[in-house]
Amino acid sequence: MKTVWTFVAILTLSSFASAQTITPGLWKAKSKITVGGMTMPLFDTNDCISSSEAKDIKKYIQENLIPETQCTITKWDYKKPDLKVTLTCENSQYKAKGNLSGTVTDKEFKIAGTLDGDHVVMGEVSVGVDYKGTYTKACK
Repeated sequence: MKTVWTFVAILTLSSFASAQTITPGLWKAKSKITVGGMTMPLFDTNDCISSSEAKDIKKYIQENLIPETQCTITKWDYKKPDLKVTLTCENSQYKAKGNLSGTVTDKEFKIAGTLDGDHVVMGEVSVGVDYKGTYTKACK
């Protein structure tokens, strides 16, 4: 029985340790958003990611993917390096849901996909998302 619990503990810890960690340091990321075929201004971020922040890539992606849009990751499936995400966005102007997929490594991420939903002015709309980030150097 002790062997079984040791195996479960090792499996759980190894999955957690490798599942959501990126390299701490300066990261440059860009979100390219296309709404109904029209490209919106790029969202660029340059962040100095601490060691504790680097341990939770899910939180970083949710906060920076499409800033100020009230989007929530409702499904997170990460089997290094492959990531599949279901995203739900909702505010007084729109409601949308969709799937993104891509890769996340220690020093790079690339995630893309489409959200489908309704906008109060545009009606039914498709939103393309292309989100990329790279580690550039250690922070000073």
